[in-house]
Amino acid sequence: IGTQTILAPKLDTYGLNLVQDNTAGDGIELCMGQTALSPLAFTIGQDAAFFLQAVFQVQDVSGANPLIIGFRKVAAFNATLSSYTDFVAIGIVGTAAKIQTETQLNTGGVVTTDSTQTATDGTAFQVKIMVSSTGVVTYQYNYATPTVVAAFTFDSGDVVIPFIRFTEAADITTQAATNYVECGFQS
Repeated sequence: IGTQTILAPKLDTYGLNLVQDNTAGDGIELCMGQTALSPLAFTIGQDAAFFLQAVFQVQDVSGANPLIIGFRKVAAFNATLSSYTDFVAIGIVGTAAKIQTETQLNTGGVVTTDSTQTATDGTAFQVKIMVSSTGVVTYQYNYATPTVVAAFTFDSGDVVIPFIRFTEAADITTQAATNYVECGFQS
């Protein structure tokens, strides 16, 4: 994303640090495969309920915009999140450390919803997205339902993959690290 030339995140004392060259506008998107053949591709209306969760720690939360996890419809990588036709995400969005959700259905425009909760510098936080077998999405922030969320449902037949996305904001952070990521079917 941006002019990023470093091709992989690095380990730090907390975990996998997504900050690479400390340049505003640069970032990374990680996913578990790019096609419907990915071992973590899920088909709405055919697969059982599934989830993605991660725990992050950010040295300066105003330096991460965004730091999100989510599911997106299978497509080639794109540096612009809104270029994906269908997606759902939760995490830090904006430079005020707000935990927000972002969604887009059938290229209908990105909807950002403020949970009214915020992340804190240097403090670990958890985010989770759960998708039912029929495509209904629910969220967690620090192991509880966020204060405010907007309803979202993927279309039946959509094939989606999990992703993590980080972009460095103008207020540079030196750490946006995860030490726990889990994805799979809900039990």
